[in-house]
Amino acid sequence: SQDSYTTSDIYNNGRNSNYNSTDDSVGNLRAISSFSIDAGRKMIMEPFINTYAYALQNVESVVMYGDDIYRYADLTINDIFDELNDELDPEELSNFVADTAVALNIWMWVVHLLYEAVYDCRAGTLRRNTAKGDYSVDLAASYYIGSGQKQGNPKTGYLLYNLAEKMGSLFGQLGNGESFVNTKILQYFDQINNRFLEKDLCKDDPMLAANELHVIVDKIIAQMSVPLIQSLIYYMKEYDTNRVVMYAMAVLPQISGCEPTTFELLFAELVTEAYPHQDAFDRIVGLLQKSYTCFGLTCEDVGSYGTSTPQCDNDEVLVSKTLVGYETSFDVRELSKIDRDILQIGMYMSLEAYDAAYNLYTMGHNSLNGTIFYTLHDLATSDDRRDAESFALFEKYFDNNSNY
Repeated sequence: SQDSYTTSDIYNNGRNSNYNSTDDSVGNLRAISSFSIDAGRKMIMEPFINTYAYALQNVESVVMYGDDIYRYADLTINDIFDELNDELDPEELSNFVADTAVALNIWMWVVHLLYEAVYDCRAGTLRRNTAKGDYSVDLAASYYIGSGQKQGNPKTGYLLYNLAEKMGSLFGQLGNGESFVNTKILQYFDQINNRFLEKDLCKDDPMLAANELHVIVDKIIAQMSVPLIQSLIYYMKEYDTNRVVMYAMAVLPQISGCEPTTFELLFAELVTEAYPHQDAFDRIVGLLQKSYTCFGLTCEDVGSYGTSTPQCDNDEVLVSKTLVGYETSFDVRELSKIDRDILQIGMYMSLEAYDAAYNLYTMGHNSLNGTIFYTLHDLATSDDRRDAESFALFEKYFDNNSNY
């Protein structure tokens, strides 16, 4: 084991991963802390970091240790060093810091790299073997898997792939020598390589390619959320309150941009009150399961934790085909999720993250239309609006500007 000073030094200054120059000479060390410290500068245009910053802005560690809410992951780890240094022995502290860094810092950095690929594609620069080419995609894969990981082996590796293997074995989510989560994620990475990089789709039609890549990226992120949700359920059952709070911070923000009331209830019990009542387990897990659609997940994606947490029923979890009592003739559930775009744009605007709000408006995020997302921008500019009798009146009022 190592003392807390060594753990802090590795976290803040790095030890094993070098930034390499073009001639492969050793450069500065990568520090996991930098993934969070730089978040407000590097990720400000992206949806997930703004959703998390909005949801976690009133967490005690963020309020007490700094005013940069985008640094919530780093501030949380600093809080762990300050508050738990005397409570945990050095090995326990080191393990907890490592778990937190994977769930908060590394997870969001992989998300950032995936979105960087989407924006590079939109700019026409996501291409194989170019300066901005497949760099972000390969980096995302490397930070997800890590150098020491053996395929399907939960006893090797230290990053998200390893966490997915460990949780997959506990939740009945193991396939042919590998967890379902990891198999799906690697298939999505292969899809990006084979479709977008090898075929140069981002060069030929960057807007359409970026919109399709966006959907695949969000599918990867949805699967990346599975081991975090499983970890939250597992540590609730084990009544490890430190990890309950941490994994709740890693999971619940995505519910804030979908079901705000459910988020507030879960956040109050699992973060603010630090899960004081273990007998609330079934009720809390039930709320969490009903929120799986906020992550783009089904009951099968998460699975069951033994007999204590059976797999939920999709009929009780997925968005209802009935809208406040109105029986639809067609399945319009995906269309109806456009309201989440409205909610999240409001969240980002309140943070003055205007570029992120604009990206959501033009690229969508929640309402799936085949291989791309429905967007509010599409609704505002569609020629189908002319079918409405009143459209001509609005167009005339706005000086014949059809896209008023």
